Amino acid sequence: MTRVPRTPRFRPLSIRLRLTLLFTAVLAGTLLVFGIALHTLLARTLIANGDRLTSGRAEVMARESIRLEPDGSLTVSLRPAPQRDPGRSFIFIQVFDLRTRQIVGRSSNLDEESLPITPQMLAAAQRGESVFETVRMNDQRLRVFSMPVIVGGGPVAVVQVGRSLAFDAQLLDPLRWLLLALAGVGLPAAAGLGWMLAGRALAPIRVITETAGEIGRTRDFSRRVAHAGPPDELGHLAGAINVMLDDLERAHRDLEQALAAQRRFVASASHELRTPLTTIRLNAEMLEARETDRGSERAIMLADIAGEADRLNRLVNNLLVLARADAGWRPNLRPTALRPIVEDAFRLAQVLADGQALELVAPQDLNVAGDPDLLKQLLLILLDNAFKYTPAGGRITVSLAPSNGGAAVSVADSGPGIAPEDIPRIFDRFYRADLARQVDGSGLGLSIAKWIVEQHNGRIDVASDVGRGTTFTVRFPG
Repeated sequence: MTRVPRTPRFRPLSIRLRLTLLFTAVLAGTLLVFGIALHTLLARTLIANGDRLTSGRAEVMARESIRLEPDGSLTVSLRPAPQRDPGRSFIFIQVFDLRTRQIVGRSSNLDEESLPITPQMLAAAQRGESVFETVRMNDQRLRVFSMPVIVGGGPVAVVQVGRSLAFDAQLLDPLRWLLLALAGVGLPAAAGLGWMLAGRALAPIRVITETAGEIGRTRDFSRRVAHAGPPDELGHLAGAINVMLDDLERAHRDLEQALAAQRRFVASASHELRTPLTTIRLNAEMLEARETDRGSERAIMLADIAGEADRLNRLVNNLLVLARADAGWRPNLRPTALRPIVEDAFRLAQVLADGQALELVAPQDLNVAGDPDLLKQLLLILLDNAFKYTPAGGRITVSLAPSNGGAAVSVADSGPGIAPEDIPRIFDRFYRADLARQVDGSGLGLSIAKWIVEQHNGRIDVASDVGRGTTFTVRFPG
């Protein structure tokens, strides 16, 4: 079962566009990774610096601002932050008494608020361990360092120093917007630059493609692909194409020489065979005419010899015409009246009739640029083809009519018709459809007819209905 290739739904992207998209995607990925890494590094640096600040402040508080009185109570002395130090407003201090579970001191900027007391912090304090936590107080996030105060071998209080993360956000938010702006402006600019660079990089490929296309159209295998760049991948490609063109040029030259020799052989052999074949046919006809007993074996053999000689003579004439065509021979076209040629061919065709009815429809004469002998040969080929496939009692009609400022000649028969799958190949040399193999013929007539039509700048069309007949229509320009 032959698999039919599927037609793609969408037009494939060009290499230039794919390179641009790939370059832009790589740059976007790089910017994304770089932005995330930079943002993460800066955030961690800010948190680490803030943690050192809060832990240092807590140690100073535990050493200088908290005192255990003889009665066991805690005295906390918190110095107010200087008004000229706005950064202090981000620092919150709180002292929590583990014994009474009460807040015994807080910085003034906490007002009536208090830093959260979490179970994790209490558990760590009971173990004598300090802990960092990120908590939320009202509408702001805090980074809180909780350090236990050890007196007499046990924790008695916890010093909590909280730092607002709003200051970190003030530094990180502009960075995020900067990275987004860089991506928004840089990616389109990078895409445009990538498109331009890809175009410049692929320009030699376009030149190579155009040169190869011109070589294929003109079949000028002596041309070579020019490449003035460095010996990179494109240089290697151009070199490989040039090596291939060298081989193609040699193969084409050898093929042309072989075809030329074949044409000369066919033309010479056809020309040399015409005379002996004509002699054989004439001698056979003379001996057949002298034979008195028409039903004798000798008369039958003479008739067969004359018939086969005539068939070989037609084949040789056809081969000679094709050899002239392959050699590039062109007929001399001149103004020619079609109606006399059609009538003459129709009169000669009446001799070939074997029970078929003939009809000529040529109400007016039409002039075309043509060669009278070739036009007559064309009509005889079409008529001979119609006689071969039209049984006795059938009808063959020859028509001449104007067509688009020119002329159209058609030969219609009532034969068995041609299968649709055979129609595209009936003008190939030596091709014979299954039905055509049942009758005599060489398979060259229609190929010669097509060549004659092409030499007259015309067109030959075939309309066939299996079981009802076939019509060959030749259209000539005016």
